[in-house]
Amino acid sequence: MSLNPQKPTDFLLPVPGVGEFRFNRRTYGSNIKISATAARILGPAGSEEEADPVMLMHAQLVGLYSALVSACPAGWEDLESMDLTSHPEREEQILLVYIELKKKLDSFRVTPGQSAADQASQGASAGAAPDGGVLGAQQVPAAAHGPEVAGA
Repeated sequence: MSLNPQKPTDFLLPVPGVGEFRFNRRTYGSNIKISATAARILGPAGSEEEADPVMLMHAQLVGLYSALVSACPAGWEDLESMDLTSHPEREEQILLVYIELKKKLDSFRVTPGQSAADQASQGASAGAAPDGGVLGAQQVPAAAHGPEVAGA
Protein backbone atom coordinates (compact mmCIF):
# COMPACT_ATOMS: atom_id res chain seq x y z
CA MET A 1 0.00 0.00 0.00
CA SER A 2 1.26 3.48 -0.72
CA LEU A 3 0.39 6.54 1.29
CA ASN A 4 -2.25 8.88 -0.09
CA PRO A 5 -1.19 12.26 -1.48
CA GLN A 6 -1.17 15.03 1.12
CA LYS A 7 -3.87 17.69 0.72
CA PRO A 8 -4.32 21.17 2.20
CA THR A 9 -7.32 19.90 4.19
CA ASP A 10 -5.36 17.10 5.90
CA PHE A 11 -5.33 16.97 9.67
CA LEU A 12 -2.73 15.73 12.13
CA LEU A 13 -3.61 13.05 14.64
CA PRO A 14 -1.17 12.51 17.50
CA VAL A 15 -1.73 9.13 19.16
CA PRO A 16 -0.02 8.74 22.56
CA GLY A 17 2.47 5.90 22.60
CA VAL A 18 2.29 5.45 18.83
CA GLY A 19 3.20 8.71 17.06
CA GLU A 20 1.75 11.35 14.80
CA PHE A 21 -0.35 10.52 11.76
CA ARG A 22 -1.62 12.74 8.95
CA PHE A 23 -4.95 11.91 7.34
CA ASN A 24 -6.97 13.23 4.41
CA ARG A 25 -10.48 14.40 5.20
CA ARG A 26 -13.16 11.85 4.31
CA THR A 27 -14.77 12.36 0.88
CA TYR A 28 -17.32 10.63 -1.30
CA GLY A 29 -14.49 8.95 -3.19
CA SER A 30 -12.76 7.80 -0.03
CA ASN A 31 -16.04 6.27 1.18
CA ILE A 32 -16.02 4.11 -1.95
CA LYS A 33 -12.39 3.09 -1.32
CA ILE A 34 -13.19 2.21 2.31
CA SER A 35 -16.12 -0.01 1.29
CA ALA A 36 -14.18 -1.62 -1.57
CA THR A 37 -11.23 -2.46 0.70
CA ALA A 38 -13.51 -3.91 3.39
CA ALA A 39 -15.34 -6.02 0.78
CA ARG A 40 -12.03 -7.31 -0.66
CA ILE A 41 -10.76 -8.26 2.82
CA LEU A 42 -14.01 -10.00 3.79
CA GLY A 43 -14.02 -11.97 0.53
CA PRO A 44 -16.97 -13.50 -1.31
CA ALA A 45 -18.35 -15.29 1.76
CA GLY A 46 -18.22 -12.22 3.96
CA SER A 47 -20.72 -9.64 2.78
CA GLU A 48 -21.33 -6.81 5.23
CA GLU A 49 -24.71 -8.36 6.09
CA GLU A 50 -23.26 -11.82 6.78
CA ALA A 51 -19.86 -10.93 8.25
CA ASP A 52 -19.04 -11.44 11.89
CA PRO A 53 -19.31 -7.95 13.49
CA VAL A 54 -15.72 -8.06 14.77
CA MET A 55 -14.37 -9.09 11.36
CA LEU A 56 -16.44 -6.38 9.71
CA MET A 57 -15.06 -3.75 12.10
CA HIS A 58 -11.47 -4.83 11.40
CA ALA A 59 -12.08 -4.81 7.62
CA GLN A 60 -13.59 -1.32 7.84
CA LEU A 61 -10.69 -0.20 10.05
CA VAL A 62 -8.16 -1.25 7.40
CA GLY A 63 -10.29 0.36 4.69
CA LEU A 64 -10.59 3.64 6.59
CA TYR A 65 -6.88 3.81 7.38
CA SER A 66 -5.79 2.85 3.85
CA ALA A 67 -8.12 5.35 2.19
CA LEU A 68 -7.14 8.33 4.37
CA VAL A 69 -3.56 8.04 5.70
CA SER A 70 -1.09 10.45 4.06
CA ALA A 71 1.80 10.33 6.60
CA CYS A 72 2.55 8.03 9.51
CA PRO A 73 5.29 6.81 11.84
CA ALA A 74 7.79 4.36 10.33
CA GLY A 75 6.38 0.85 10.12
CA TRP A 76 2.76 2.04 9.83
CA GLU A 77 2.71 2.53 6.05
CA ASP A 78 0.75 -0.66 5.32
CA LEU A 79 -1.63 -1.61 8.09
CA GLU A 80 -3.01 -4.63 6.25
CA SER A 81 0.43 -6.24 5.89
CA MET A 82 1.73 -5.33 9.36
CA ASP A 83 3.46 -8.30 11.01
CA LEU A 84 1.81 -8.62 14.41
CA THR A 85 4.04 -11.52 15.44
CA SER A 86 7.09 -9.22 15.33
CA HIS A 87 5.17 -6.36 16.95
CA PRO A 88 2.48 -7.85 19.23
CA GLU A 89 1.89 -4.44 20.87
CA ARG A 90 0.66 -3.09 17.54
CA GLU A 91 -2.67 -4.92 17.72
CA GLU A 92 -3.75 -2.77 20.65
CA GLN A 93 -2.14 0.31 19.08
CA ILE A 94 -4.09 -0.23 15.84
CA LEU A 95 -7.35 -0.11 17.78
CA LEU A 96 -6.18 3.02 19.59
CA VAL A 97 -5.39 4.73 16.26
CA TYR A 98 -8.81 3.69 14.93
CA ILE A 99 -10.64 5.04 18.00
CA GLU A 100 -8.79 8.37 17.83
CA LEU A 101 -9.34 8.63 14.07
CA LYS A 102 -13.07 7.94 14.39
CA LYS A 103 -13.37 10.60 17.13
CA LYS A 104 -11.60 13.16 14.95
CA LEU A 105 -13.66 12.32 11.87
CA ASP A 106 -16.88 12.54 13.89
CA SER A 107 -15.83 16.00 15.11
CA PHE A 108 -16.01 17.25 11.50
CA ARG A 109 -19.65 16.23 11.07
CA VAL A 110 -22.22 19.00 10.97
CA THR A 111 -25.20 18.37 13.23
CA PRO A 112 -28.51 18.22 11.28
CA GLY A 113 -30.20 21.63 11.28
CA GLN A 114 -26.93 23.42 12.03
CA SER A 115 -24.57 25.09 9.56
CA ALA A 116 -20.85 24.37 9.58
CA ALA A 117 -20.23 28.00 10.63
CA ASP A 118 -22.63 27.66 13.58
CA GLN A 119 -20.95 24.44 14.69
CA ALA A 120 -17.49 26.01 14.38
CA SER A 121 -18.48 29.01 16.46
CA GLN A 122 -19.95 26.77 19.16
CA GLY A 123 -16.77 24.70 19.16
CA ALA A 124 -14.66 27.82 19.49
CA SER A 125 -16.73 29.06 22.40
CA ALA A 126 -16.29 25.69 24.09
CA GLY A 127 -12.54 26.02 23.71
CA ALA A 128 -12.18 23.30 21.08
CA ALA A 129 -11.77 23.72 17.33
CA PRO A 130 -13.92 21.02 15.71
CA ASP A 131 -11.96 21.34 12.46
CA GLY A 132 -8.72 20.13 14.04
CA GLY A 133 -6.95 23.34 13.10
CA VAL A 134 -7.63 23.01 9.36
CA LEU A 135 -8.38 26.48 8.01
CA GLY A 136 -11.45 27.04 5.87
CA ALA A 137 -11.36 29.54 3.00
CA GLN A 138 -13.14 32.17 5.12
CA GLN A 139 -10.40 31.89 7.77
CA VAL A 140 -7.39 32.32 5.47
CA PRO A 141 -6.07 35.90 5.35
CA ALA A 142 -6.82 37.70 2.08
CA ALA A 143 -3.10 37.99 1.25
CA ALA A 144 -2.88 34.20 1.17
CA HIS A 145 -5.39 34.07 -1.71
CA GLY A 146 -3.08 36.11 -3.95
CA PRO A 147 -3.07 39.73 -5.03
CA GLU A 148 -6.30 41.69 -5.05
CA VAL A 149 -7.66 42.38 -8.51
CA ALA A 150 -8.68 45.97 -9.17
CA GLY A 151 -12.35 46.38 -9.95
CA ALA A 152 -13.24 42.98 -8.57
